[in-house]
Amino acid sequence: MKKNFKVGFILILLTAFVLTGVAIVVGGGKEGGAGADKPLEGVKLKAIAVSNPEMLAVRKYLPEFKEKTGIDVTMEAHPYPDARIKIIFDAKSGKAAYDVYWVDCIWVGEMSPYLTPMEDFVANDADEIKMDDFLPNVASELATWDNTLYAMPITPYFHALVYRKSLLKAAGIKVPTTFDELRDAAAKLNNPDDGVYGITFNLKRGDSIAQSYFEYIWNFGGSYLDANNRPLFDRPASIEFMEWLVSMLPYTPPDRFETDWFVRAEAFQQGRVAMVLCWNLFWPMYEDPEKSKVVGDVGWSLWPTKPGVKRVQPLGGWAVGINKATKKQEAAWEFVKWLTGPEFQKTFVGECGGMPARYSSIQDPSISSRPENAWFPFLEKSAPYILPNWRPKIPESADIHEILARYMSEITTGSMSPEEGMKAANKEIEQVLKDAGYF
Repeated sequence: MKKNFKVGFILILLTAFVLTGVAIVVGGGKEGGAGADKPLEGVKLKAIAVSNPEMLAVRKYLPEFKEKTGIDVTMEAHPYPDARIKIIFDAKSGKAAYDVYWVDCIWVGEMSPYLTPMEDFVANDADEIKMDDFLPNVASELATWDNTLYAMPITPYFHALVYRKSLLKAAGIKVPTTFDELRDAAAKLNNPDDGVYGITFNLKRGDSIAQSYFEYIWNFGGSYLDANNRPLFDRPASIEFMEWLVSMLPYTPPDRFETDWFVRAEAFQQGRVAMVLCWNLFWPMYEDPEKSKVVGDVGWSLWPTKPGVKRVQPLGGWAVGINKATKKQEAAWEFVKWLTGPEFQKTFVGECGGMPARYSSIQDPSISSRPENAWFPFLEKSAPYILPNWRPKIPESADIHEILARYMSEITTGSMSPEEGMKAANKEIEQVLKDAGYF
């Protein structure tokens, strides 16, 4: 048990947002001759991933895959920015230095011309891959672009309102279901004298605060692009969201403008905040008896919404795709099928620290009964509310994030009004999209 808590905690320190580190290469072996039972024996594949702990943990099981298929896989891993650069460069070069890519879901649109469509592989091996075992909307959000499946989901990141059950009960507060209720609860639970604040947000300038926009905007009744790809960041829903966010600042900790994914999660783990909206890759750390001050006191709820607005649950995560330029398509598929299939998914979740993508994983008592996985039932409740493309996956998404981060920071620090800031952001984003030829 202690081993799994350790894996979960390390995951928090070295997730896809890690910005420094060194490349790690695992695997290797000599090429052998093919036999009737292993027709692909001796084929060598090279895969590239981000150096997240759960992805690196896969290396321990590569010999099992080789024993089963005869295929020898070498896995190279880098921190997120370096991996993205290498993957995009290799894909666009057509040289196929790598046969298999780990793909962040927000890259799928950009990567789609360079990935092998999965439909034929899936159809031929339907009994093995079991697509209906994936949680609802996971394949569509993590691995699909323009109605085509370009990769296979491996580790989805779900989102929820996470709260201290004991604090809400003591204050007589029901779990908030609207943003007004969330603000009222945060105000009532805010107790700086006791070192407990009502809530915390990702307000650090950069991707932290920019991602928040897309997490919230749908539940305020807004969007980010219209049917003609024109930006909507200056519309009433955007301004209303930013006004609401500013109104929440008095109930957040003093280090609010240094808060990113990790600081936010640690604040909840250490009992410094009563509520937080965050990704499930952080949730195991809340039940770590060696580190957490909130063990056994954690509740999970669906996202609040504006009354009358259809709820949207954010979803992120990773898929695994095949380089369209590789000549080793069949061997690459065998690896992807094994890696994302029902059997290894249980190992990936139970031993590697990955997040579950399949029903068969969250319903396996040997995994779901562990205290750090008490949130598994919430995933089935959350999955139907996933909206594909809830955040932009176009090549210009990095520019959009940078512009949003700049103006959202100006607004939250009081340098600009919500209306002034969002109109300025929209104007710059409109120019980016115009220059890119969207209209």
